[in-house]
Amino acid sequence: MRLNEIIKLVKANNAANISINTTLLPAEAMQLIDLVVAQSEFLQKVRRVNCSKLKTPLPILNLSSRNLTRVNEGTQATESNATFTQSSNEGKMLTLNNVDMFYDLLYSVITNNHDDKALISMIELQIAKSYANDLLDLATNGTTDEYVMTPNSTTNPTPMYTLSKGWLALMKESTKVNKVKIETTHKLDEIFTNVISAMPNSYKTPNCKLIVSPTNLEKYNVLMGAKDTSAGIYLSGNAKTYLGYGFVVNPYMPNDVVLFTEMEDLVFAPSISDVQKAMEDKPRKKSIEYTYTLPVDFEIARDRAMVIAYPF
Repeated sequence: MRLNEIIKLVKANNAANISINTTLLPAEAMQLIDLVVAQSEFLQKVRRVNCSKLKTPLPILNLSSRNLTRVNEGTQATESNATFTQSSNEGKMLTLNNVDMFYDLLYSVITNNHDDKALISMIELQIAKSYANDLLDLATNGTTDEYVMTPNSTTNPTPMYTLSKGWLALMKESTKVNKVKIETTHKLDEIFTNVISAMPNSYKTPNCKLIVSPTNLEKYNVLMGAKDTSAGIYLSGNAKTYLGYGFVVNPYMPNDVVLFTEMEDLVFAPSISDVQKAMEDKPRKKSIEYTYTLPVDFEIARDRAMVIAYPF
């Protein structure tokens, strides 16, 4: 049953028979995920891996370097007279876990709006935007895959972060990711310099980005604005690069963390086969309970091609 059909039933005071719990078809799931991702500029930039299984391998091919060689004409290339390119799969295993979102569609919202099409669009966009914001927050700051619902001001201040391990936790745990210690005495431009310097030359490309919080980009513009006699940077906030590398703002990035990586090395993996949708009428609450379940995982791809700076 579609949302416009539910609206008609509510307006006709005939919604009490609504009880739907279904798994979306892959095409329907894809439409939902596309709508969610469209609400987040950051999620649009990372690598998205649409998974059809809850356990999905993420292949990462690593080729050896300095592979050029020469063999005399008419001679068969062998291990003894030539160099052969070596490859290895340093892939990861994506393990998707359910993430639920609950939304109460109030009767008053339905009955007070007579334009069904506008209402449907508004509700879908509201859900998608909220979903996108929370997914990016979880992707950035998730701490573990073992969900702990009960909050604790010391050990579990944000229970949502225990739904899935996020990019920052994965980078901090990795022994291959390049790490830079942030000291309290470091200025912002000094941190950026140290982060870029920590990236191995073989992985530095124009696609590498400095990923920062909105506050840190503002601070950088103030820092650069003090050196700009025209006051143009102060007025427009257009200091968008450092040493030629662009900035990407993540609104959920902590102020004491800076990343330097290609966006493709940040992986967002939603399921397209196990997305569930449920709707149930709750007359005593005067609402329709609207529930989505989306299995998802987050991963980092090429550990060696990533730099994280944070206090440790």
